[in-house]
Amino acid sequence: MRPRVPVLAVLCLFPQPYVGRAKVVPQDPSSALRGVIGGGAGLQDFAALFGGGRRAIDLYLTIGQSEDVRNDVIRALRLVGSSWHYRNLRAARVRLEDKVDIESLPGGVIEIKATTHDADESLRLTQAYAAAIAERFKRLNEEQLTTKRSLIDTRFREAATRLAQAQATLDQFRSRNRLSAIPEAELGAALTVRTGLEAQLQAKMVELDTLRRFLGPENP
Repeated sequence: MRPRVPVLAVLCLFPQPYVGRAKVVPQDPSSALRGVIGGGAGLQDFAALFGGGRRAIDLYLTIGQSEDVRNDVIRALRLVGSSWHYRNLRAARVRLEDKVDIESLPGGVIEIKATTHDADESLRLTQAYAAAIAERFKRLNEEQLTTKRSLIDTRFREAATRLAQAQATLDQFRSRNRLSAIPEAELGAALTVRTGLEAQLQAKMVELDTLRRFLGPENP
């Protein structure tokens, strides 16, 4: 039993750390917008235009490392004034910065890693961070969708107004020039008249040529 005494003494001075890990696969922020405005090729390009061009993994990292997420975790676990013994909000934030790391892994995966000397604490911190990041991303996505939908609706209304103005200008032009209400019909009728006149002219030319050949060019 004696050889174990130094080991126990070392463990008392340097307790074994427990690591809690969670992996999150980022969701494309522009996919929801594509679902809102439709699946056509042109509308998908329109969604990509409003997507902001920011990679999902960068967005998740920014959200995960933000002060808002730390505050959400502190509130969810009631770290201030509870059995966790954090004196105030600032102290809790500092400890979370030391205990929790959020980084990107190869393959576009976000890893949440909590390292403490309490297995239960590591697990709870990891779960709370994963839930807080998911909730923050959901709120941000909803806010962006609302803003972008409003912007798209405004653009469509402006386009409809310009179309109505152009239609009114075209109707005034037709009225001044006595054109048909349907330009295609007006053009078709003009082409039909031209074709008939050309046919009549060709028939008269053939008739004149025949008369010249039989009666002679000097005959009146």
